[in-house]
Amino acid sequence: MASNQYLIDGLTRHQIFLQRFAGQQANEAQEFLKGLLERTQARISAGTNTEFQMTRLIDLAQQIEQLIRDEMGEFQISFTEQLRDFAEYESDFVLRLMNGAIAMDTVSPAPAQIIAAITDRPLRLIQGRTTQSVTLNQLFNTFTASQAQQVGQIIRDGAVTGETVDNMRRQVSQVVNTRTRRESEAVIRTAVNHIGQTARQATYDANSDVLSGERFVATLDGKTTITCQSLDGTVYPLNQGPMPPLHYNCRSIKVPVVRPEFTVPGVEGERASMNGPVDDRTTYNSWLRRQPAAFQNEVLGEERAKLFRSGGLSLSKFTDSTGRVYTLDELRRLEPLAFERANL
Repeated sequence: MASNQYLIDGLTRHQIFLQRFAGQQANEAQEFLKGLLERTQARISAGTNTEFQMTRLIDLAQQIEQLIRDEMGEFQISFTEQLRDFAEYESDFVLRLMNGAIAMDTVSPAPAQIIAAITDRPLRLIQGRTTQSVTLNQLFNTFTASQAQQVGQIIRDGAVTGETVDNMRRQVSQVVNTRTRRESEAVIRTAVNHIGQTARQATYDANSDVLSGERFVATLDGKTTITCQSLDGTVYPLNQGPMPPLHYNCRSIKVPVVRPEFTVPGVEGERASMNGPVDDRTTYNSWLRRQPAAFQNEVLGEERAKLFRSGGLSLSKFTDSTGRVYTLDELRRLEPLAFERANL
């Protein structure tokens, strides 16, 4: 349907701009972490590592952990306030987009409904063979507790092993400038996609009488996970099926599908990809089949890529109904003929 092509085009292109917005938010977090590191190191310098002062260093570790929790808590409050404004903008954007694709007036959800949704609806993030279900607050609180514990443990270990203050400062700097920065960016990008999708979802729900479902849409490039590759193009009833983000740094979205009687003729659409716009009917599966074998190996891994090429398996065969990726042993039990054809 022309209306649905138009919505895929608008939302996939819009998602590119949202990734830039998420990047800006991540950069602000890096600046915050830079200042927090300076204040943490100043506290460490106030201690000594003599045997007489070991108890003081252990107390200092607790103080620094509390400092990190307090300051990250303040950053979380500020960041969440910005995301509430972003959620209202997202709902308004998708409403305006739908107005151009639906042959009747659409309805805006109440702001309070949007805020309640982003606060209460949990993220379900696939991590290996398990799925983590957390609210937005729990996501931030878990991250904060982990970072505070890591830094505190460096000081406690240093007190026991007799590390110098300079060495402890260097270890803390290394952790904050690598793992903490990387994990903070993943949390922020994931939070932005969660809030964007949740706000759009509230708008879809408010217009459920003119929509027949939602189409899962992944990004057509080499960074997309097998989970999102396998679901791309699948249409689900409203509020059913896997809901992005499905994992940390997930960029996938769900696009509304307009009922045939409400579609608007004459609007066309394309999908953005790493190679430029492609037909909106292109799925990740069909797009990947046109890519070089080396690229297929890069995104799937060599053995799954052989199955994809020689065994005739579509990407949907690589995951279960929730999007969890099957291990090769599980695939071998489920698709033995594919392994024979691929000579694995």
